[in-house]
Amino acid sequence: MNPVTPRLAGSNIDLYIEHLNAINSKIQESNRPESYKDGYAAATKLATNRIAELWESAVRSALAINEMLAQQGQLDEDLDDAFETAQAIANNRKSKTD
Repeated sequence: MNPVTPRLAGSNIDLYIEHLNAINSKIQESNRPESYKDGYAAATKLATNRIAELWESAVRSALAINEMLAQQGQLDEDLDDAFETAQAIANNRKSKTD
C-alpha cells in the first residue's frame, strides 16, 4: 500500500505563513491606527499558529495511519504464512494416506 501523506506540502504551509506575515508587515508600516495594527498583528499570530498546529496534526495523523498500514501489512503476511503452513501440513498428510 502507498503511504499516506498530508495533501499540502510543507513548503506550501511555509508560503501561507510567509504571506500572512508579509501582509502584517505592510499593515504595521501603514498609517493605520495603532489599535488596528495591534489587532491585525494578533490575528496574524493566531492564524499562523493555528496553521502550524493543523499541519502538525496532519503529519501526526499521516504517521499514525502509516503505522496502522504497516501493522496491517504484517498481519497479512502472517496470515499468508499461516495459510501456507496449513496447506503444507494438509498436503503432507494427504501424501501419507496415498
